[in-house]
This record gives sequence, structure tokens and C-alpha cells, in this order.
Amino acid sequence: MKLRIKDDSIRMRLTQSEIQQLDASGKVTARINFSSIHHLNYSLIKNNTINWIEANYKSNSVEINLPANLAQTWISTDQVGLEHQQDLGNGKHLQILVEKDFHCLIKRPNEDESDHFPNPLAASGS
Repeated sequence: MKLRIKDDSIRMRLTQSEIQQLDASGKVTARINFSSIHHLNYSLIKNNTINWIEANYKSNSVEINLPANLAQTWISTDQVGLEHQQDLGNGKHLQILVEKDFHCLIKRPNEDESDHFPNPLAASGS
């Protein structure tokens, strides 16, 4: 699972097996280590009690919760992503995006894309 953070936006991209794990267990978690004692966990969670996508940060963890019905539609169709603007108050919003991770159109050395989704633009040559 890839995590991208820029200003007030957060994006998660998931491979095919990660989406299968989300479907089966309701949760996918990854971790980045900054040292032997400092790390950041990040998770995507199917949630039956919410009506819209929400992000939370607590105890060195970023959690994005997806309403179970939206998650199931996304998992079982060709829908590429889910998006929501979470109100932060004072006129500010957090842009949340959850997407399926596609093969890159230009190959990058040392990057394993064997579990990525086929890129729909690859067939068109765009």
C-alpha cells in the first residue's frame, strides 16, 4: 500500500492482493520505520458504522475508514477510486483519496508491479 501526503491531502493506493485482504478481513495495514523505535502505521479499514470516508491520526497511526457499502462497490467493480473532503473546521478540509494502484506507463527500475492493476491507458497507447 502506498501512502502519499501533501499539505492537506492524503492518498492511499492499493494493489490487487491488498484489496483482496481488505475484502476478506476488513483491514489492510502497512508500516514505515524511521528508526528501530520510531515508525508510522497506516491502515485502510472497512467500517459498518460510518456514512462517509474519514481519516484519523492517533498514536503514530493514520487510519482511513471507508463505509462498508462504498468499499464493497469499489472492491467488486472497475471503479478506480473513492474521494472525500473531510471538514477540519475554520474553512479547512482534508482531501482523502483511495485508489487502485495501476502499472506505470513508463517502467521504473527496481519497482515490482506484478501485483498492480493493469493500466487502462496501456492498451490505448496514451
